[in-house]
Amino acid sequence: MKKIVSIYKKSVQKNVKDIKSILKKLDIKNPEVFTSCKKYLEMSADNVTKKWLSGRKYARTFFVKKAFGKYYPKKYTEISLSIDAMINILDDLVDEKINEQEKLLFILEFIRVYSLCNLNKLKDKIQVAIGHDFHKLITIAISEGIYQKDIAQEKDFKKVIEKSVEILGCRGTDINVFNEIALTDINNKKIENNIKEIGRIFRAINIFKKDIEDIEYDRKNNMETLVTLMLSRKNYSLFEYTEALLNEFFKKAEKIRSSAESLEKRYKTPIENYYIMIEDSKKEIFKLISKIK
Repeated sequence: MKKIVSIYKKSVQKNVKDIKSILKKLDIKNPEVFTSCKKYLEMSADNVTKKWLSGRKYARTFFVKKAFGKYYPKKYTEISLSIDAMINILDDLVDEKINEQEKLLFILEFIRVYSLCNLNKLKDKIQVAIGHDFHKLITIAISEGIYQKDIAQEKDFKKVIEKSVEILGCRGTDINVFNEIALTDINNKKIENNIKEIGRIFRAINIFKKDIEDIEYDRKNNMETLVTLMLSRKNYSLFEYTEALLNEFFKKAEKIRSSAESLEKRYKTPIENYYIMIEDSKKEIFKLISKIK
């Protein structure tokens, strides 16, 4: 994660260089203007990276790089992190109670990374993926509230699991664009779809794990999640719910993993690594649940 943070922070230098050029063209000679711009951009970048390092926010790029290993195209790391930051910023602006100072830093950082996205000469495939990804964010935001309301009213355990798998799977699509960036130079739709699908399964489980980790925070801030909702149920335990939920995701993951046996190593690697990450997340989830009182 520290390496990811280092790459992200270095990207500020590109913004600063461009701003310096703009100030020169505008004939703005007061050095305080440039110094202040540099200072605030460093602060706004730091505000995002602190959340990644603390675990308060997840950098999806980190997990994708971990899955692809040596086959990850490093040249796309900066653009991937820029999108990561934009999504996290929007998430915080919508869901969190933040003061005016932090709001300013969020807005500055969004503008900073948005400018980098536009300054980079992106391949058409990446630009299309980014466009689709922001439409997916709209879908996720609207779907989540509708599904949680349905699940809260649903009494049939099997249907609760089905709906939970659907909404977590929907939320898990927020990793798709990061896998698509990693797959930019690959042209095999079937392989691409399998890697994206097992990545989405991992992300869905990863989100569920985060909701368990954040139980106290969510309760304190009156934020309802599937986990807080299930804790209020009397007819079955959170353990039973989690076991049934994860079993559904594992069935899908195992099917994808089996189909990858004969693939080249560069394609098999991310599928295998995502499967390992899914298994690790499952173990961590049950450890977390065992500590809940």
